[in-house]
Amino acid sequence: MDILLLIVPTIVGAVIVVLGNHLLSRRRDSSAKFRDSVLERLDGLYPLPVSWPDDIDAALRKIFPELQIAVAEFRPYIMCWRRHAFDRAWYRYYCDSDSECETENYHHYINDPHARARFKHNVERLLSFA
Repeated sequence: MDILLLIVPTIVGAVIVVLGNHLLSRRRDSSAKFRDSVLERLDGLYPLPVSWPDDIDAALRKIFPELQIAVAEFRPYIMCWRRHAFDRAWYRYYCDSDSECETENYHHYINDPHARARFKHNVERLLSFA
């Protein structure tokens, strides 16, 4: 009976460690995948806007579906208490309004002398979760 009191906690502890390592590994992998996906889609726009298009609205609308997929795939790996902040960062990236947007709009990146800085800030905020 005494040996069981030693073996059971050891087995339970080992299982917890293995599961914890597995979850951390999946989170790390999903973070890398998310970051790579966002950076690939925003190539030329972020981190330095070397290829800022004349029609930024059309350019961002074109890549929105792919970014939305990356966000949806990564979201489950965000700790539950940080998901609201992640959702807010994503919302701030694609919407310039304080009220809910039904579709993306990029007015906050158009005709504003600080548009590129705002864009960079919004992307950095989104990537900070990865």
